[in-house]
Amino acid sequence: MNTTRIRLSLLTVLFLSLTVLLGIKIIFADASNNLVGYAWSSNVGWIKINNCDSSGNCSAQNFGLSVLPTAPGTITGYAWSSNVGWITFDTTGCPSTGVQHCTGGAYADWDHPNSNGSVNIKGWARVCSVYLSGCSGNLKSNTILGSWDGYIALGDPNSASNAAWGVTISPTHALQGYAWGSDVVGWIDFDGVSMNVADPVISDFGTDTACVQPNAIPNLSWATSNATTCTLDKDGGTPQSVATSSQGQGGVLAPDGKYYAKSPFAVSGTGATFTLTCGITKQSLVVPVCTSNTTPPSTPGNPSNPNTPNPTVCPVGQTLDSSGQCTATTCPTGTVLNPTSGACDPKKKPIFKEF
Repeated sequence: MNTTRIRLSLLTVLFLSLTVLLGIKIIFADASNNLVGYAWSSNVGWIKINNCDSSGNCSAQNFGLSVLPTAPGTITGYAWSSNVGWITFDTTGCPSTGVQHCTGGAYADWDHPNSNGSVNIKGWARVCSVYLSGCSGNLKSNTILGSWDGYIALGDPNSASNAAWGVTISPTHALQGYAWGSDVVGWIDFDGVSMNVADPVISDFGTDTACVQPNAIPNLSWATSNATTCTLDKDGGTPQSVATSSQGQGGVLAPDGKYYAKSPFAVSGTGATFTLTCGITKQSLVVPVCTSNTTPPSTPGNPSNPNTPNPTVCPVGQTLDSSGQCTATTCPTGTVLNPTSGACDPKKKPIFKEF
């Protein structure tokens, strides 16, 4: 065991604790912070993410962290530790050595969700008490800090996918996993932190035809609000990541005002059940396969749909009923069926001619 390093780390924490007690003036984040809860480090204890809890109870000093709920997912603001002081998530720069992936700040990678619907938090935070004053500028001397630069890696800096370790946001908006703050701060557990946002809402989830031909790929339409990631599965199989709207999935605008995008899955057998999952919100849609007795009606929105046949035209004297079948036309009282046009014409009185 490297006792010199451990002793230096403990002295560093002790000095930084005294610095915190003396006070460091910082310009704080805006009040609209959406990350709440506490992270935990076995080295420095609890780290408070927001001055308000999930129930809206707030302390006097306004501070906290915010993450944009859509790309680019930038994380801004400050967290608080009673031992090492303020921790900034604003643009922090990058460590000078040993880092392959660094953008100079912290962000949630909404554009690249994992297969389980979670997203990785990437980048860096930094302990402000390593600076001579405030949370930027020159650092304290190496006599005080040793080799510590105050950086906290929120994900594996040598892995673009947080494959080894890192913090993620689950589909239920809970943060999970660990960040690494070197020997001074150590591992930081984010399991007590969550994203305080409204639950996703799914709307207009449907198809442009009542049924599809066997082994055809249906066109789907959907829209959401408050959603950051969505997945689509067929019959409970492996889900695939999709955009939060069919428009974002590359859908084509149809005359009915909706966007229709090709499903990643074909439909066989008697049909399939598609399930769209956005966070904790799910909605299912049954897409049947057309049988010999069913004909898909003319599409309301996408005339280029290959699954859409020509509209059914009934012979003269028959009318298309609600089930799509041609039945004999029944004319109302006072009218009679015109055998030529098939229309119900008003009855006319006979005309008698005198000779």
